[in-house]
Amino acid sequence: MKDTYRKLLAECEGARAVNTHCHHLPDGFQQGQTLDILLENSYAAWNGLTPGRTSESRDDYCRQLRATASFHWLEKGLQRLCGMDAPLCSATWDAYDAKVRALTADAGFHLRALREDCGYDRVILDSLAPCGRQETDETLFVPTYRVNMFLFGYGNDAKDHNGRHPLACCGWDRMPGSYPEFLAAVRNEIRMAKDRGAVALKSALAYDRGQRFLPVSPEQAAAGYRNPEASPEDVIRFQDGVFREICAAAGETGLPLQVHTGLGLLKDSAAMQLRDLIADYPGTRFVLFHGSFPWTQDVVALTRTFQNVYADLCWLPLLSAAACESLLRELLESVTPLRLAWGCDTWHSFESLGARMAMNHVLAKTLSGLIDEGRIDPAQAEYVIGCVLKEGAKRCYGL
Repeated sequence: MKDTYRKLLAECEGARAVNTHCHHLPDGFQQGQTLDILLENSYAAWNGLTPGRTSESRDDYCRQLRATASFHWLEKGLQRLCGMDAPLCSATWDAYDAKVRALTADAGFHLRALREDCGYDRVILDSLAPCGRQETDETLFVPTYRVNMFLFGYGNDAKDHNGRHPLACCGWDRMPGSYPEFLAAVRNEIRMAKDRGAVALKSALAYDRGQRFLPVSPEQAAAGYRNPEASPEDVIRFQDGVFREICAAAGETGLPLQVHTGLGLLKDSAAMQLRDLIADYPGTRFVLFHGSFPWTQDVVALTRTFQNVYADLCWLPLLSAAACESLLRELLESVTPLRLAWGCDTWHSFESLGARMAMNHVLAKTLSGLIDEGRIDPAQAEYVIGCVLKEGAKRCYGL
């Protein structure tokens, strides 16, 4: 490794961070873990492979996934927390499993790992608990408020991709009788979520529908609300109207709107689909997640064009560190680093540490390249590290 990279990596590892996006599961899940359960609840599992129980199946599992970013960085997190250098394979499987069991027998281990090993000062938690409610340590976690389910209030049996509907999530006795009453109830829920400590709103609608939310009249949107004769087009217009109302409420309450972009249904899920929506709500801070991978240049264009757009690199290093390096460089050549942030987007401390290590690597490699080219000096590199890992998030979320 070049000296510049090595020095910057040490700088990254010593820096404290605000983790802007995490799905950290409740305390009960984190205690008494096994290696197999950790793998099942990681992005390595998204490759559709399972390790099985035999030496042959475990070796084949590791061999097939070894080069993937998701497996590589999870393995790095396991190695560091377990104090082991050997790669994960059938020969080391039981040793890693025993170490995971021993570590997680301690109920406080997972939170210490987040604070001390991962270096997080605060973590914005995206959970599926009742809206705005936290599930674990409130001195570390602050909630974001998921809004997907509101777009599925058009019928009693409609649910978002997580199986959620506003009636159950919000604890309402009944659904509002009209579309205007429904919008008023949505706005009230957003205000209450902020009062309960939510620091952002979160949309993962790229897993439910396309990201183009067109302007609609109240009459057009109302035709899709609780109407048994509504057409699919009526439902879409209802959803367009509701999401635009959410964007307006985000601006009025000062809550940034975190938007999942890129991977999902892949149909109209690229960040550029949000262009007109962003332009129509200049008072709302739109935080574009995941670099819109694989359409990463959408994020560069949107952050460069609109001052109310922030770029969050969460998840991207676990998808492709190479793509994250390319995007980070393009963003640094386009906007202030105070409009950049990062979150782990993981469910447990082992993978969260791996995600932090991946982001440290991306920062060190990208910035060392810029130093070697004479584009920036080490002091500027340290400033960028502080912005991406902490100061950009503090500025965006008011933490």
